[in-house]
Amino acid sequence: MEIQYLLADPTKNITVLVTTPVSRALQPELASLLLDLEPEAEQVGFVETAADGQMRLQMMGGEFCGNATRAFACYAAKVRGRGETRLAISVSGAREPVPVAVDLRQNRAYAQMPLPYALEWISVNKQKIPLVRMEGIDHALLLDAVPSPEA
Repeated sequence: MEIQYLLADPTKNITVLVTTPVSRALQPELASLLLDLEPEAEQVGFVETAADGQMRLQMMGGEFCGNATRAFACYAAKVRGRGETRLAISVSGAREPVPVAVDLRQNRAYAQMPLPYALEWISVNKQKIPLVRMEGIDHALLLDAVPSPEA
């Protein structure tokens, strides 16, 4: 099977967008292979067509990714060819369509992130770290610290 994909970079955080239909069961393995092939990429998303014919973005782990959402917004606006500057797109990890604004001239997009629903504290190496829980993804915040393999 030939897999078509593109590298999208509207955010300086490169996303591999797979445009060939791939079953969800195969997506994690393919994502790993593509990240090996494209070492500058940060994440892999799969362009799917929903039952209603609309395109949606499915991340390799079903999570929400703001940067991939922005990359997909540019792609979707180009493919649809309607000259859209604002649209709402379906993305894994988000219950509702995500509002986005695109500027295709500058290849940039802006997405409304899902709002956090909880703040928790986790313990990592005896250090308390705030964990912001959002729909589809969590963010650990390292304050006044450099990320390390141990953390």
